[in-house]
Order: sequence, then C-alpha cells, then structure tokens
Amino acid sequence: MIDAAFQIAPEPVARWCSLIGDVNPIHIDQSVARTFGFSATVVPGSLTSALLLAEIDRRGHGTPSVRVRLRRWTHVGEPLQYHWSDARLQLLGADGRERAVATLGG
Repeated sequence: MIDAAFQIAPEPVARWCSLIGDVNPIHIDQSVARTFGFSATVVPGSLTSALLLAEIDRRGHGTPSVRVRLRRWTHVGEPLQYHWSDARLQLLGADGRERAVATLGG
C-alpha cells in the first residue's frame, strides 16, 4: 500500500538538528548543501530513521525489533511516500527510488 505524498519541511529539520546537536550545515544551509553537490538541504539520517519508526508505531506494529537502512539522501522539501508491504516500510522519493527502508524483525 502506497500512502499519500508528504514533504519534510526545513523548520522541523532545523529543530531536530538543534535538539540532537547536529551542526552539519548540509542539513540547514542551502548554499552549503549545494557546495557539496546536493540539490537541496539533506534530512539527517537520524530524523529519517525516527520518522520510519514513528510510522511503524502509528500503524500499530510497535517497534520491538526493527532494522533501518538508509539507501539514498533524502532532501528537505522533496515529495516522499511510505510504501508498506509485508514486514517492510519503505520511504520512497518522487522518482520511486527507495530513500530508506525499515524491516520488522530486524
């Protein structure tokens, strides 16, 4: 099942970085991100992982044993979708390519 598209806005990313002490400017400064070859600022992997875990929990599966793998950079503001299949939750970009995947049972 593929869910409706959503985006991760800059403000929550900045708050997350402040909360966890992530000072890497590719997450909050567009010009720095572009200097390093990114088309936009990059969502921290820790936030991407947390969003996957929260979505699994929201769906009522809990998170006792989950393996999260980050596959590609997730850019702030890019259209994203969750895709749930069996015991896997994928985070897909607008291009259909996997950004991250969480597998239940590790």
